[in-house]
Amino acid sequence: GGQAPIEQKRGDVTVQVEVETIVVVAVNYRNGTVNTGLRVVDASATSVGDTVRATIDYERTGNAAYLGRVLAELVDASDNTVASAEEVLAVYTTIRRRLDLVPPAGTAGPFKVRFTMDSNRDDLPPGGALPSERIVREVEVR
Repeated sequence: GGQAPIEQKRGDVTVQVEVETIVVVAVNYRNGTVNTGLRVVDASATSVGDTVRATIDYERTGNAAYLGRVLAELVDASDNTVASAEEVLAVYTTIRRRLDLVPPAGTAGPFKVRFTMDSNRDDLPPGGALPSERIVREVEVR
């Protein structure tokens, strides 16, 4: 069922807005033996003002979607994590992710970014994410 248009009239002016609701549902279908993984194609980290912009390019391996997460940690010269960002991943072919990290004021470099990718997803039902190897990649901040 739809919704009647929202209408408002003031004097000689009438405004009418039609609202449309669209529902999109994803369906996963697995048949036979399935496996998945990631290959890091490229990774970089660049200082832009007070932010470190971390970029990583992935390519899926195997024959099933990679459902996992990426944790990006900004690490100082003493290997202490000073900032971090985490995102869920759904990789079907090739994808680029960008994560911005902001070190606390007064924190001095040099820095590096440590990317950790794994298939730990608390938001999916059991068996939703296929198990895969944990991947760690580090890059210096330019």
